[in-house]
Amino acid sequence: MKLDVLKKYISIEKILILLAILGALGGLYMVIIDRRKMPIPQLIVAPSFAPYKNYIAASGIVEAEGTNISIGTFLSGVVDEVMVTQGDFVKKDAPLFSLDKRQANADLSIKKAALDLAKTGCDQAKSILRSKKHLYDLVKNLVNKKAISREEVITRHDNFLIAQANFKNAQAAFKNARAELFSAKTNLNLLTVRAPCDGQVLQININKGEFLQAQTATGTPPILFGNVDRSQIRVEIDENDAWRFKADAQAVAYLRGNTQFKIPLQYGYTEPYVVPKTQLTGFPSEKVDMRVLQVVYTCDPKEFSAYLGQQLDVYIEVAE
Repeated sequence: MKLDVLKKYISIEKILILLAILGALGGLYMVIIDRRKMPIPQLIVAPSFAPYKNYIAASGIVEAEGTNISIGTFLSGVVDEVMVTQGDFVKKDAPLFSLDKRQANADLSIKKAALDLAKTGCDQAKSILRSKKHLYDLVKNLVNKKAISREEVITRHDNFLIAQANFKNAQAAFKNARAELFSAKTNLNLLTVRAPCDGQVLQININKGEFLQAQTATGTPPILFGNVDRSQIRVEIDENDAWRFKADAQAVAYLRGNTQFKIPLQYGYTEPYVVPKTQLTGFPSEKVDMRVLQVVYTCDPKEFSAYLGQQLDVYIEVAE
C-alpha cells in the first residue's frame, strides 16, 4: 500500500518538473523574440521634403479663384428640380435648381387680383373726386353768392375734401397692392436659384423631393460652385508659426502621392483674422484645437494639375 502511494507521488513530481522546464523554455523563447529587431515598414509613398534650410511647414487646399461659392437658398421648401450635374460649366444667371412653386404661384394670383381690385377702387375714387370738384367749382365761382345758401357751399366743399382724401387712400392702397405683387414675384423668382457668375458645378448635395432649409453660415451647401478658369491654394499656417511668416518669402507646394511634382507659388493675399483650424491632414501629431493664419497663393495654370479640394504639402522659406 505504501509502495503504491510512493510511486504515485514520484509520478506527480516528474510531471510538475516537466511543466516547470517547459514554462522556463517558453519564457526564454518569448524574451528572444522580444529582443529581435523588427523590420522597418516601407513607405508606400515617399514624403515630401522642404527645399529650404529654414522653413514653415503648412497644409494647403486647392480651391477655385475667389474661393469656392456655397450656393444656398433664401427660402425653405421642397426641391422640385435640379437642372445641373456635377462638372457642368454654366454661365452667369443660369438656373441651378428650383423649389416647389405651387404656393408661390397661388400667392401671385391672389396679389394680382388684389392689384386689380385696388386699381378699380382708385379709378372709382378718382371719378367721385372729379364729380365733387365739379359741383364745388360751380358754387365757388358764382357771381351772385346769394343764388345758393351758405350751407350748400360748405357741404359741397366738405364733400370735395372727403373725396380728395378717399382718392389719396385709394392711391395708397393701389401702391401697396402693387408692392405686394412685386414681393410675390420676387419670392417666386427666388425659388429658382441661379449661378452668380460663370463657373463650374463642383459638388451637388441635394436631390429632387428633399426638403431644403434656408442656407445658413454653417453646414453642407446644396451646391458648391466656383470659377475654375484659374485656381488658388489656401494655406493654413499654425498660429505658433504665424509670426515667422513674411509675404515676400518663397514658397513651394508638393502633391501628395507624387513628390516629384513641385509647384512654385506666388503670394496673393493674407486674411489677417486668425481662425480655428478646419483642414485636417490626418497626421498623428496634428493638433486639432489650433488656430491658423490663412494665406492665399496663386500659381501658373500651365504648371498646375491638381483637383479642386486636393490637399498639398506647402513649405515657406523663413529667415534664421
